[in-house]
Amino acid sequence: MKPPSTIEPPHQQEPNLPALPYQQFDLDNPGPSKNHWLIWLIVFGLIGYGCYRLYLFEGAKEQTASAKKGMMKGLGSVPVAAVAAQR
Repeated sequence: MKPPSTIEPPHQQEPNLPALPYQQFDLDNPGPSKNHWLIWLIVFGLIGYGCYRLYLFEGAKEQTASAKKGMMKGLGSVPVAAVAAQR
């Protein structure tokens, strides 16, 4: 008799499964690429477009600030014309 640790469990019979058809694998043509280069191109394009829009926004903000500063500076110096008083 075998010791308990080496006793094998009773063998279960597998149900009768239909035979699967033979599949041919084409090793010369591995199929679609896994690189997903198009997705990465779109992602980097969107990041670039976002950076461009941010650049335009910051430039417009600076132009608005400088225009406001110029208007405030212009209000302080108003040209005056002196004329002799008449009756």
